[in-house]
Amino acid sequence: MPDLSSTKHEHALMSNTPALQTLLDALPVHLAERTWLRAIGRPDHTGRYVLYWTHHALRADENPALDVAMLLAETLELPLIVYQGLSEKYRFASDRHHTFILEAARDLEASYAKLDTTYALHIDRAGHRHPRLAQLAKSSFVMVTEDFPIEVTKAWTERFAQSHWCPIVLVDTACVVPTRLVGQAYDRAFAFRDATAQGYRLRVDRPWPACGAKGVPAQVPFATFELHDKSIASVVSQCAIDHSIGPVAQTCGGSQAGYARWQAFRKKGLSGYAERRNQIEIDGVSRMSAYLHYGMVSPFRIAREAAADGAEKYLDELLIWRELAYAFCYYRQELETDASLPAWAVATLSKHDTDPRNCLSWETLARAQTGEPLWDAAQRSLLKHGELHNNLRMTWGKAILEWSIDHRQCLARLVDLNHRYALDGRDPASYGGLLWCLGQFDRPFQPEQPILGSVRPRPLALHAARTNLAAYQRKVDRAVAHPSPRIAMIGTGLAGLLCSRILQDQGLHIQCFEKSYRAGGRASTRVSDGSTQFDHGAQYFTIRDPVLQSYLESWIDELHVAKWEGTIVSIDDPGVFCDVVKMDRFVGTPRMESLGTHLSKDLSINFETEVSTVERGPSGYRLTAKTDRFLGEFDIVLWNCPPLQVDALLPPNCQWRLELSRVEMMPCWSVMLAFESRWDVPLDGAFINVNGGSLGWIARDSSKPSRSQTMDTWVLHSTVGWAQKHLDISKTGAIASLSEEAERVTRRSLPKPCVARAHRWLYSRPNESLPVRSLWDQEHRLGACGDWCGGPRVEGALQSGMSLAGQVLGSLHERTIKLRAAEANPSVED
Repeated sequence: MPDLSSTKHEHALMSNTPALQTLLDALPVHLAERTWLRAIGRPDHTGRYVLYWTHHALRADENPALDVAMLLAETLELPLIVYQGLSEKYRFASDRHHTFILEAARDLEASYAKLDTTYALHIDRAGHRHPRLAQLAKSSFVMVTEDFPIEVTKAWTERFAQSHWCPIVLVDTACVVPTRLVGQAYDRAFAFRDATAQGYRLRVDRPWPACGAKGVPAQVPFATFELHDKSIASVVSQCAIDHSIGPVAQTCGGSQAGYARWQAFRKKGLSGYAERRNQIEIDGVSRMSAYLHYGMVSPFRIAREAAADGAEKYLDELLIWRELAYAFCYYRQELETDASLPAWAVATLSKHDTDPRNCLSWETLARAQTGEPLWDAAQRSLLKHGELHNNLRMTWGKAILEWSIDHRQCLARLVDLNHRYALDGRDPASYGGLLWCLGQFDRPFQPEQPILGSVRPRPLALHAARTNLAAYQRKVDRAVAHPSPRIAMIGTGLAGLLCSRILQDQGLHIQCFEKSYRAGGRASTRVSDGSTQFDHGAQYFTIRDPVLQSYLESWIDELHVAKWEGTIVSIDDPGVFCDVVKMDRFVGTPRMESLGTHLSKDLSINFETEVSTVERGPSGYRLTAKTDRFLGEFDIVLWNCPPLQVDALLPPNCQWRLELSRVEMMPCWSVMLAFESRWDVPLDGAFINVNGGSLGWIARDSSKPSRSQTMDTWVLHSTVGWAQKHLDISKTGAIASLSEEAERVTRRSLPKPCVARAHRWLYSRPNESLPVRSLWDQEHRLGACGDWCGGPRVEGALQSGMSLAGQVLGSLHERTIKLRAAEANPSVED
């Protein structure tokens, strides 16, 4: 290679851009054929080190990108920095993917330490959201990274290429035959097989040469995150991601776990793969796709060892079908639109889009509630274990078309449900399997069928008939935690309900206790005289969190929720009605409590049961009711109550007791009025900001969707300050005072009410929410959630419930791994 040492490298690159290309051309053949210069960088750019940004080759062995980076660093006589960043912004970011990636990062930390190579890990989280990759790139001589064809890393790479900071070198680390040598996208496996046959013959058996280069340690300009002594669950809980999808204890991330799984399969399963691979109820497949997706294992080694064992069918799946999908994704720009499907499939699917079908909501599908036993078991496999047998995935995917409005919604749902839950989600091979369900890589089948048209049918009933369904269900419904804990939830506001439902959907047993006669907390409805109803607590809610957006759309589809199109104003001076910022406001239908009713539907709840004591016993926490009735023993106790009520029950050693004491809940008086004639004011809701006034909000409750129009019903909410001063006022006094204030601020007289009620909320909202979404004591297994954590109101409560569920699942994950490791390697007692 050319000598570009010392200060000469900067001069050579500035004055002669082809110099770097010359270096790449001089790489060993097995590296040069999979490496290309994506961006030349700025003409005047200089740098102090070679940067290797790793994201989908999370391994230190047989890693072409690492080898290229090390050879460049050695030739240029520059230090090498290996950087791994974990963003909160990748698509479908969740505790499941984050944990899997960080378990791999822990392996990488140890591997790079052995190589004496600088490894820098940055994790975006609260207080640590910095553009570290950009910071490193600006000072790097050249950046090497993986040539991965899927968003969002593809978009990030393109953005860096356009920034013109440093040169960018891309390396194919995923395919035995480099994708750029394939040259095009193929839509049939036989054509791809023919085109690549010679390439595989030359490469499959070839040992991967040792690199030999040594990286020179570098100084990283920021504090890197060291994982070896950290709780991954604790770190993940600080990230703004989807906490409703927990990690998978049966599939730990990292090269060690990946190769252990491969060796076990190679020893016991590879020889019978061809005969057993389609039997979903047994362990007939390798389950390596997640490790291959993130590059935690070398596809070159897997292929080489499979070839040595004569496993032709396994190689066909690994090389032909998997790398066919990689090439397709590499050369196609659109993967989630009609452009990703063959013209004949688009035509036939479009023709049948109006065929009658039984449309189901996203939530029904996501929670495996369709009523089709095989499909629901398949979805539970995704939901609980992050994987789906490839043969069953084809049947699972085609069934979604029958439950979707049209084929475009079906494709969106295929992508969503797979990528959201599967550890191999967002992989080119995943796209290959999903697109096959709608005709890609296939041919038309006659005669045409309803809904599918000429797309190949794959009926659930036929697949179920050749499956031992009971055996598959037992396999899917195996425990996600070892041992499976007994969990209690005290209080069933929206946070507690969502948390409980998430844990139950993961197969955990949870018992809820509610001192009221209904669930939902302040998202409640008061019914007077048997028919007149008022949403006297939460008035509406907004959803900005993209994780909750999917749930919201389903709740709307299933008529649990609707948009409130009322006229909302602000009143800053009496009689002056000002417009407010437009936003989508939602309410439960036909009443606010409907959302809580929906979330509680599948849960076991002891209503009108007030827990009076939580005491630690030798085999768990003993819960007793106010009536002295023993309620049971539990391993984990969770709360969704106002902080003062939580504090009264907390065991003395709880680690978050001090944090809890910082929360102050504010009171509010709610007055409910019903008029036989309409109150003539030009509004349906108003924020009241009149100085010295007693009102904070008024709303025409009857203007909300699906409400009775027989009477004009109103809810008036006091200010916190007025409620604090009038905590002990009589209900009659509260009605009179707030009604008078409503007339004053609107300058409109109220009609005579036919119904007048009042309710005092002692704990209406927090004065200031805690800066964390939930509280969790991992040592004592105690947790709490509510809108006083992280952010007030309904959305904050839902986010808090998801957060606590994530903390519980993350803790169980780590506990299960430790227990299994101890069982596998029992210590020798003296």
